[in-house]
Amino acid sequence: MANRQLVEYILSLDRRYPEEQIKNVLLEVGWSLRDVESAIAAAQQEAPASRTSLAVALAMVLIALAIIPFLPALSNPSGNLITEPHGIIIAEAAPLGTIRVIEEVETPAQLPSLPEPTPVALAPEDLPSPPNPPAANAPLTVPCEQLSGEDRDRCFLASAIQKDDHRLCQRIRDLGTLTNCVTTLAIKKTQPVLCQDLIFEDECLAHYSRATGDENACMRISSHEKRATCALP
Repeated sequence: MANRQLVEYILSLDRRYPEEQIKNVLLEVGWSLRDVESAIAAAQQEAPASRTSLAVALAMVLIALAIIPFLPALSNPSGNLITEPHGIIIAEAAPLGTIRVIEEVETPAQLPSLPEPTPVALAPEDLPSPPNPPAANAPLTVPCEQLSGEDRDRCFLASAIQKDDHRLCQRIRDLGTLTNCVTTLAIKKTQPVLCQDLIFEDECLAHYSRATGDENACMRISSHEKRATCALP
């Protein structure tokens, strides 16, 4: 379900702003990729409805302009059509007005006088604040299992560091976050053996060696090139 407040913010922006620019600004202020993509998709579904209402209103105006010249004939008791020159001029001018209105509606991006939008014009400070991720030293009030995606991984990372329990790291799905979790606890507990179950074991041992000064950890690195550069600052 898309965040309604975020959808309304996207709908309020000028249509000339590229989708990628809007997405980048929202990600920079802290919104998750999932929330941003779902809000953009919802906004794109609602936008056609607004354009349809505008088209209907324009059509009603054009129909009224076409009928106005014949109103005097409808009220003439003799039943004869009144064909004054002004009626002919209005009838001929209506199609030109129709073409001009349609062109303005369908080709707004072709106006060269408008300046290109910049990220500053999006005013990210006006965005609704996204939920803050749990800090590593903050008490965890929501079970990590009830979260999803990046929030779930960050929750298990904070919980593992807070409780000094490397087993909680194994519940992290993102490979980079998992490696960060295990490496942090290996350094904190001075247990390089924790690195051995990681896909990036060599990287974990290299970070451990630099952080603790334990050169023996470098000798456990399987890659010859990484082992040769392990002890380097």
